[in-house]
Amino acid sequence: MNQPSHTPSPTQASTQVADEVKQPAPNHHHIKGRRGILLIGVGVFLCVSGFVLVVTQQTGTVFNVALYGMTGAGGSCIMGGLALLIG
Repeated sequence: MNQPSHTPSPTQASTQVADEVKQPAPNHHHIKGRRGILLIGVGVFLCVSGFVLVVTQQTGTVFNVALYGMTGAGGSCIMGGLALLIG
């Protein structure tokens, strides 16, 4: 006797796999949002710290590192965090 198999046909199986692949992980957006907020916080801290050091130092290596390094890294972190949060 031929008994019907309980395995789905190839088209049904591929449709089920495609549906599972389309769905992101349940916490995907939550994790990206948390990482984005963390990056924004780090960026704000770097920018504020760089600003304080630039205002208190007149010239020298600390001035250059604060002006170009800390504020540049802070701005990059803020933009990356916004990209994760929005996108």
